[in-house]
Formats: sequence, C-alpha cells, structure tokens
Amino acid sequence: MSKALKSFPKILWLFVLVLTAVPILKHPQKFFSPTMIEFEGRQYSRSQYVRGEAARNKIDDATLYTYAGYTYIKGEDPTNINFEHPPLAKYWIGFSYLLTGNPALLNLVLFAAALVMVYYLAWRVIRDTNFALITVVIVGNLAILHDHVSEPLLDFPQLVAILGFFTCLFSNHRKKYLWAGITLGLLSSIKYLFPTVGLFFLIMLLWSLSERNIKAFVVGSVAAILTYLATYLVYFVHHPNPLDFIRFELFRFHWWIEGRNQPKFLIFQTLFTGQFKGWWAAVATEIAYGWSLSWPLMFVVQLLSGVFLFRQNKYALTLYGYAQAMMIYYAFGSASYARYLIPLLPFWAILSVWGSKHFIKATQKKRPAPSKLRARR
Repeated sequence: MSKALKSFPKILWLFVLVLTAVPILKHPQKFFSPTMIEFEGRQYSRSQYVRGEAARNKIDDATLYTYAGYTYIKGEDPTNINFEHPPLAKYWIGFSYLLTGNPALLNLVLFAAALVMVYYLAWRVIRDTNFALITVVIVGNLAILHDHVSEPLLDFPQLVAILGFFTCLFSNHRKKYLWAGITLGLLSSIKYLFPTVGLFFLIMLLWSLSERNIKAFVVGSVAAILTYLATYLVYFVHHPNPLDFIRFELFRFHWWIEGRNQPKFLIFQTLFTGQFKGWWAAVATEIAYGWSLSWPLMFVVQLLSGVFLFRQNKYALTLYGYAQAMMIYYAFGSASYARYLIPLLPFWAILSVWGSKHFIKATQKKRPAPSKLRARR
C-alpha cells in the first residue's frame, strides 16, 4: 500500500466498505442475476440501432453498452457498434462480463475508488478529516449513484475519471501533470466529451501557469492525446490509415451537432423538481429517479459558498469554477436528464460542506465568549 493510502484515517476504509455494500443491498438482482449475452445480441440485431426507427424492438442503453463491450473485448472495431461514444467504459463493461458474468459487478470497485477520491479532494479543500468524512457519507448515500453503479452505463465511469483528474492535479506528486493528462485521456475515452473537454485542459493550463510550469501542461496534454488514441488501438488494427480516424472523428462531430433543437435550461427543471417536460411530445414528462431535495439544497449552498473564495484556497476555487462552468454549459447546451448531474453532485457536496464549515466558524466568532456574557450581567 502506498504512503498516500496509509495516511488516510482507518475509519475511512470502514465507511468505504459499508457504503459500497449499499448498492448491492438495494439492487441485488442487478449484480447477481445472470446476463445472457446471446439474448443481448439478438436484441441488438432487432433494435433501432440496426433497423432504424421502424424497428419494433427498442433496447435501452444498458443493453447496447453490454453487447458493445462484449464485442469490443472480442476484437470488434469499436466504431461499428455505438460509434457515438468512445470505447473505454464499454471495454470495462465487457471485461466485467467476461470476468464475473455480470456487466456491472466491477462497478463496485469504481464506487469504492470514487469514495476514496472524494475524501482526498474534500480533505484538500476543507483541511479537516471529520468534514471530509461527512462529505464521503453524503456522496456515498446518493441514490442516483447507487442506481448507476448497478447498471452498465457510462455516466458513473465518467465521474470516476473526473475525480481521478482532480485527484492527480491536487496531489504533490512531481509527475502529477503527466498522470492528470493520462486521466484526462481516459476521461475523453468514456463519453463523447466535446466541447467540455476544453474545460479540463483549461483547468490544467491555469494550474500549470499558477505553478509557473507550462512545460508540465504540454507534457500532460500530449499524454492525454496519446491515451485517448491508445483506447482506439483495435480501430487502428482494422483501419491502419490515420486519415480514416480523422474522417471518423469529423463524421462523429457532425453527427452530434446536427439537428439538435432541444430547449435550453431544462436541467434546472430536473435539478429543482426532479422532472422535466419533454420537447418530443406535448404531455411527456421525464422523471428523475434517484432525485431528492438534497440536490437543489447542495446546489444553492455550494453556490453561496463562493463568498469564501477570498480565502485564497486554490483547491476550492478550482472545484467551484468547474462546477459553475459545467452547469452553465448544461443550461445552454440543452442538457436535461438527471444523469448529466452525476459529474457535479460529489463536487457540490464537497463545496457545500466546505462552505458550511466556514459559515459555522464565522457564526462562532460573532458570539460573545461565555466569560464576557457573565461580565455583562
């Protein structure tokens, strides 16, 4: 075990163990029911992804990613099935199926790792062990995370990669920019991240400038690009010409940006009410399962916590900037579903606890000391 892990309080490992068991207790059938990959393949072959919108059989994302991940592990070109998103998380899903017979079971490893990283980031921001542990408990009890951990989907692995990026960036390791770049490459390889990937490059650039080490940013950027390309090694086996990959990326870019006419600011309906009115039908309402009042509460508290940024806490400023920039992008980028908030909820929890701690301290300073109260009497 590394020195960094040994320095964590022992009670953290108990919290991680208990909280990792929660998704299992809530969704045992999703972790222990057998997955029939042949059936998933037949479902895919009859689905909208093969036969278009006229297909009678519509499959969900979990079925699509499970079958795609299985074929990727078997050597399939990752642009043939579900080209819309990069392949890394689907490789993880396929590996989980081959190793355990269940495409989601290895997500429990990611969940435990996420909780450890939440603690580290919270401690970096708050500088208090107890408050950092409180943050872990809050994040570990988010129902939407339990739901996504138990499904072979992309949003939770994306969150883990984001936590990893900030963990590397906030560390004292002399090669932290290299590792942050590698993690950024992994992040870019999970879900189609353009244009938000630019935000992470900007954060890494600003950190390198603050530490007067622009060379480290260049190293991290090159590492990110090479890591991203490495996740497409199987593609290059099928298509050795690099120009083919550039054409594919341009095609995917146009696929994502064309014909997008969703209303803006729907993400706020989801955040504050747990549902939003769909634009595809007059009476359609999409329910945000896993929603709770803690979401809008954390959003408001973390937003107000910005008043404490004058304390020159670079870690808090970085997470605060990330959280607000992502929400602005979601608002104007027509994000609507609750899953889009998964990469934000743990950071709202960290900032909320950090702001609450400072508010409590400020309140205590304004109270007269007990001795002074007695003197007045």
